[in-house]
Amino acid sequence: MSTETTTDPQEPSEAATEAPEAEPATFDAEYVKKLRSEAAQRRREAKEATERLTAQEAELAELREARLQRAVADVNAGRMSPLADVSDIWIFADPATFLDDAGKPDPQRIEAAIADVVQRKPHLVAPVPTITRGVQAGPPPPPPSIGALIGRAARGQSEGA
Repeated sequence: MSTETTTDPQEPSEAATEAPEAEPATFDAEYVKKLRSEAAQRRREAKEATERLTAQEAELAELREARLQRAVADVNAGRMSPLADVSDIWIFADPATFLDDAGKPDPQRIEAAIADVVQRKPHLVAPVPTITRGVQAGPPPPPPSIGALIGRAARGQSEGA
């Protein structure tokens, strides 16, 4: 018996079934230079757009903060704030609670935040001035200056006069 291999003329040979090596696509240098230039230009434009967007977002945040501070000032101007120092509202309340669903300052929410701070931190409330005989009692008058005392002494007036 012979071990000859016969090849069927209809079957492709092993050499024919192997795919020819694909040649890498090549582009001329001018075309590659143009593509690289366009890519560099797009990167510059993207960087500039990102910088503009960052600057605009910062400006928008500043405008929102200013609008919120104006709203708090308007609420305080509309009625006396019970807080001794109105700036305490920024420390003890979350400014995000001052805004409505549209992101605009809401006077009722600001008043509610002030009331909440007053309830939680009563020591921040301004002391209520007392009224005596129709005259509002306030802090004692400042002591006279040394110049005023010398002037009184020169005129012969007593300290109580």
